[in-house]
Amino acid sequence: MSAIGLYVSLFALVISVFSVNRTSKNYFRVTLVIVVLGVFLVNDLLRIWQSLELPLNEKAFHYSVVGFVVLACTYLAKDSENNES
Repeated sequence: MSAIGLYVSLFALVISVFSVNRTSKNYFRVTLVIVVLGVFLVNDLLRIWQSLELPLNEKAFHYSVVGFVVLACTYLAKDSENNES
């Protein structure tokens, strides 16, 4: 269940990139903060303290997916905002 929650929150972040075209970047920023806090503080798969016992390669994979999605969405939101101007 933890992995499902992780990927649902990342999907919400990807969807929020599309709000940048119609509105300012505020909705994306709020969603980004909620997702990052949720991953590192709430989600028991990857939270910083007392996370689930996973092999190191699985944990590294999930962290790399989170990092890639966050960086890609931030770049796309910035690019969308620049194209609007």
